[in-house]
Amino acid sequence: MTAEDILLVDGAGPAYGQVFDKNKEAIYVALCRGGIVLDPVYTSKAFAALPDLVARGLISPSDSVVFLRTGGLPALFSPVYEAALLC
Repeated sequence: MTAEDILLVDGAGPAYGQVFDKNKEAIYVALCRGGIVLDPVYTSKAFAALPDLVARGLISPSDSVVFLRTGGLPALFSPVYEAALLC
């Protein structure tokens, strides 16, 4: 693997802490279909970007993708985001 093999995506979604429809969909798909818990602030935005990258041809169906879930645990317990986390 070389540096050219790594795709860095920046700017997924609106401002910090704002939940949008793609966040909610990503949370639903990951949790209710895959058993993966995503927080509404960070990881759901990253996960929500994946279908867009496929649609734009930056990721092909034959590519291997590693989704690194690195944090966001405190947001899971915030009443502010409760509605976004329900299946």
